[in-house]
Amino acid sequence: MSTHTTGTLPRSPRFGVTWSTPVVLFTLLSLPFPLHGQVRFVEKTDGVDIQVNGKPFSFLHFGKEAGKPYLHPLLTVSGGPDPVTRAFPVDPLPGDSTDSPHHRGLVIGAARVNGQDFWENDPSSTGSGKGTIAFKELTGVRGGEDRGTLSMLAHWLSEEGRLWLVERRTMTFHAEPMEMRTFDIDLELEAMEPVAFDDQRSAIVGLRLALPFDSHYDGWAANAAGGVREAEVRGRRSPWLVWIGITSGGQRMGVAIFDHPSNLNHPTRWEVHDKGFFMANPFGGRALAQFDPTAASEDAAYSMKRGDKLHLRYRVVIYPAEREVRETVGKVNGLFREFGRR
Repeated sequence: MSTHTTGTLPRSPRFGVTWSTPVVLFTLLSLPFPLHGQVRFVEKTDGVDIQVNGKPFSFLHFGKEAGKPYLHPLLTVSGGPDPVTRAFPVDPLPGDSTDSPHHRGLVIGAARVNGQDFWENDPSSTGSGKGTIAFKELTGVRGGEDRGTLSMLAHWLSEEGRLWLVERRTMTFHAEPMEMRTFDIDLELEAMEPVAFDDQRSAIVGLRLALPFDSHYDGWAANAAGGVREAEVRGRRSPWLVWIGITSGGQRMGVAIFDHPSNLNHPTRWEVHDKGFFMANPFGGRALAQFDPTAASEDAAYSMKRGDKLHLRYRVVIYPAEREVRETVGKVNGLFREFGRR
């Protein structure tokens, strides 16, 4: 059960003062102010600092403590102190909801792979049959003036330690447009043994947002059809989904995930909760039928033979948002069209 505190939203401490995540190791004053866009990476023992246009943006955690790698926090163009991702459980804030500790910023995983769980596999999660997505190495770290690419290799290991999938992930962070933060995820999964993804609710790219995006604080989600909030978007097909919220710093922000037209089962179905969670799910069919009856006849299970590869592409956009649903749909449709042409 989600725990909420009503009233004024808590404001995040400023970087370099009390936050413990490694992203605080650099401050705005210590970074060069760019005359043009730039993306820079700083490698650490447990992850990688990600800086865009001279300001902190995120940190790639290798995730040994969490059962899988994850990006946390995700920040706006200001660089702080108001992340768009929930602080709990990495850097809890007063009033944070404390449900689902496996919701750590942006995560890639799946709840049912050969019958094992590669999603709710945080060490604090109960139950058996928990797989592990083990970070192995960085395969490419390249900053740049207009974009930077961060590539990594991970192994999807069964509870018994068998290698089922090799994950090759490249994340491309864009310096422009300057008024928003944009990054792409290029994901390849290669089967080392026969692998079956069940038709399921929880897969494959998920994002847990901060309190201002929770419907308890007037946050709301929208899809390309103009559906609003969990009741109208959960389980539905859409090429994108966006959450709108007003941060504790007073900024109205949108956070969107785009599903590329080349992806399996595009436009994807979405697992959505009003508490500020959403997930692009290419394996969601009849498992989501209670939210969209049209899914009842769909079996989205997906099987792979040894050597098969699954390629998926996504984009995440954090931008100054509109006030009305119609304006939001128009804005995000335009942003999605540009991504879909790539």
